[in-house]
Amino acid sequence: MLLAVLMLSALLAPCAGAATAENVKHYEGYTVLGDSLASGWGLPEYNQYNELYLSPRRIEGSYGAIVADAVKADNYYPLGTPAFRSADLRYCLDNDYDGDWITENALQLVTEGHYDKDYLTSLRPTFQNAIRNSDLVSVEIGLNDVWYPQYAALLYWLDDVPEDLELEDFDAIWAYELEKFGTVEGVIANLKILIHKCVNIGTYASMLASVVPKLLTDYFTNFRAIIDQIYELNPDITIVAVGDMNTFEGWDIPAGSGFNPWRILDLFYEAMNSYMKSLQDEYGADRYKFADVMGTTLIGDKVTIPFIAFLTLDDSGYNPHPDAEGHQYMAKQILSVLPEDDGSSVETDCPSAKYTDLDTSAWYHEPVDYVLKNGIMTGMSDTTFAPNENVTRAQIVTMLYALDGKPEITGASSFADVSEDAWYADPVKWAAASGVVAGMGDGTFAPDADVTREQLVTMLRSYANYKAKNTDAQADLTGYSDAGEISSWATENVSWAVAEGLISGRPGNLIAPKDTATRAETATMFRSFCKNVLA
Repeated sequence: MLLAVLMLSALLAPCAGAATAENVKHYEGYTVLGDSLASGWGLPEYNQYNELYLSPRRIEGSYGAIVADAVKADNYYPLGTPAFRSADLRYCLDNDYDGDWITENALQLVTEGHYDKDYLTSLRPTFQNAIRNSDLVSVEIGLNDVWYPQYAALLYWLDDVPEDLELEDFDAIWAYELEKFGTVEGVIANLKILIHKCVNIGTYASMLASVVPKLLTDYFTNFRAIIDQIYELNPDITIVAVGDMNTFEGWDIPAGSGFNPWRILDLFYEAMNSYMKSLQDEYGADRYKFADVMGTTLIGDKVTIPFIAFLTLDDSGYNPHPDAEGHQYMAKQILSVLPEDDGSSVETDCPSAKYTDLDTSAWYHEPVDYVLKNGIMTGMSDTTFAPNENVTRAQIVTMLYALDGKPEITGASSFADVSEDAWYADPVKWAAASGVVAGMGDGTFAPDADVTREQLVTMLRSYANYKAKNTDAQADLTGYSDAGEISSWATENVSWAVAEGLISGRPGNLIAPKDTATRAETATMFRSFCKNVLA
């Protein structure tokens, strides 16, 4: 089976008409799925946060950000998550998958308590809505799949495990060690002690080679499930499977000895790449593509610190993550498998074109087109849209009223500041009657008051509840530098909006909850709201 896959990969030539950053097809939404390589781990902007395990965000210089700019994605969803394995990514995409033994029992192993199964569950709406709202996704996963099994192999070889356990019984070995030491931290502490006593690394290398078949079987199962689930969420999406590489080829044990047991993993990663590439025949090369990234340069390629303690945010030790040049290379390889722009990605029906203050090359172009086409928003005049002006309460309830089909309204307004002949009179009466947006509590509605970003998502969530949509999704907001500025009454609403992909943050990783929402931002939120929540 493995030999057949390897042979097949040699027959699959790169597609013709390879694109570059200058001529690549445009995509409306782009999602990056992956582990620490996809997260931008180790790049200057990532390091400035001084955290090993950042929640997903845009990192300038990462291959995802480079590709997003090249394809002119209006919506970019950077979801690279450090320490992710194929089973973890599969769990985030498939609500019917319960994860593996590690997901349930030892996910905190290399994340120092940052991840557990509940955290992965909270990511599900964000990951799934990103796929639904994208027409391009890159999937880079598998580098970490070897770590938990190789820890188990070390424990099997170095520790006193029961005789009835086999080397391939990864879960059982971990269960035994956890029962023995009580915590993951205890197991790792014992493992470090055992490693220092290690005198025959060659034996370990042989054992590591013997577990490769089971590693591959598990990986093939998870990767295929990931691809199937992506197409289940969005049948029309284009997938780029980003190849893996052995990032530990320069790791000699002991340092400088020239002996590298990790080269055995070349078999593992080569087989992974061959499998990923072979799926082009099944899914179709027009919508499933493979990007070979072998040759990517790394931040650090020589080990100078002990085994297991290599995770640093500088170049003081072996850092198996792409440097800036490596990310540029990965982006180039991804772009090379995408089609060239033949002009078909240019919107021919462009309602924005009539407005002189709209830039059709700006980030808001597609969202504004969407709300104009669907009658959710209109211009401020026949020739102006005012994308940078603030939105008011009257404008927001008018948009929501349009979403609800503009039902017939009877009766007089109960608000002293809303006259019967006002253009927003019916929308305000509808909003109050439906409970979607209430008044100010003093008999007024304040129709001309500007709406803040936290107020806007609160109104959207209220409308979703009115339409009997599930609004339980919650996202982790700790990664946003201004999360503490969110009003207590709005925290749950903002968390919901982030989970549903309505807010991705302003530059600087800011929610900006008390800043007023612009009309361009409002158009973007409404389009995501319609696609992610109401659809």
